[in-house]
Amino acid sequence: MKIFQILFLFVFLSSLLGCIKTKIDRNSTIEYSKTQNLSVVDTLKFADNILMDPQTFLIFDSLLVVNDKYGEFNISVINMNSNELVARLAKTGRGPKEIVQFGGLFEGPGQREFCILDIKNSSILFYNLDSINIKKNEWIKRKDLKLGNGQTIFAFGFISDSSVVGTGINQNGRYMVYNFINETLIEGIDYPNSEKERDINHMFKGLAYQSYICSNIRNKKFVSATLHGDLIEIGHYKTGKLSTVKNLGSYRTKYIINGEYRFEPGRKAGFCSLTSGNKFIYALYSGHTFEEYGMEVRLCNTIFMLDWDGNSVKKIITKEKIKSITVDDNEKMLYALILAPNPMIVRYLL
Repeated sequence: MKIFQILFLFVFLSSLLGCIKTKIDRNSTIEYSKTQNLSVVDTLKFADNILMDPQTFLIFDSLLVVNDKYGEFNISVINMNSNELVARLAKTGRGPKEIVQFGGLFEGPGQREFCILDIKNSSILFYNLDSINIKKNEWIKRKDLKLGNGQTIFAFGFISDSSVVGTGINQNGRYMVYNFINETLIEGIDYPNSEKERDINHMFKGLAYQSYICSNIRNKKFVSATLHGDLIEIGHYKTGKLSTVKNLGSYRTKYIINGEYRFEPGRKAGFCSLTSGNKFIYALYSGHTFEEYGMEVRLCNTIFMLDWDGNSVKKIITKEKIKSITVDDNEKMLYALILAPNPMIVRYLL
């Protein structure tokens, strides 16, 4: 299970208006010859008051780790067999073992290991489900990213035990690879650009092209899927360099340059969740407008399934509106978080 998802803290972007309509020639449209309709095979309902507002989640055997803002805590660990709360973690605050600015839940490189991103401190905090530290609300280790002035990481995935590939705000490329051992940072792969866009501030581009990201340690590849368009980019990290394997999608982020940068009204929402295994990539897609769907625009029932070379496998359709997805280690079962009428986890047979 290679799952790296993020709760983005810059949701104010969804209220911005305006557009530049440009054509992107390097991308190909995502087309599928096969469509599969999935039906729920079982459901996990939670006891009252265990979850408040779940966003993303990971599954480790019988344990559910979910990004859920519950008071000052950001993470809940639940035993799915007993439906009991195991721990609440990642407390927001300024004290020891607290998170200043919670940036998301990610799977770690080790067994039964997950990570938390502290955006304010550019830190990755490691938790292990087999450690007694879980009961104490403590992480087992902390790694600080020594980024440059103005650089911020929003999402990341491990491409080795000691290196992550991330996306965020970066002046010299859309992605960055950070090695914890020698503390080196490699940047690369530019944003989609038209001639009119080449001089746009890199900070706005980083926000405009916010993406979910997943990675595959085995083949050193990663995939990003944009929140504000249908762009999927598969990249590769090899011998100290970042390169693009394939770009897909036709609906890019659109905005206007008029003293300030704003998104267009009537634009379509993009991807809402992204997960992957060693064989395939699974991208939950909206394609709806904010004007038509309101706050439910990021509750989706379409999943694009690709291989790690960017080839289309199939399009998956569900009856349920889904908030977030993940897959099991063998990629036989798809897990989905749905919110209506109450938060619950459902499973589909792939």
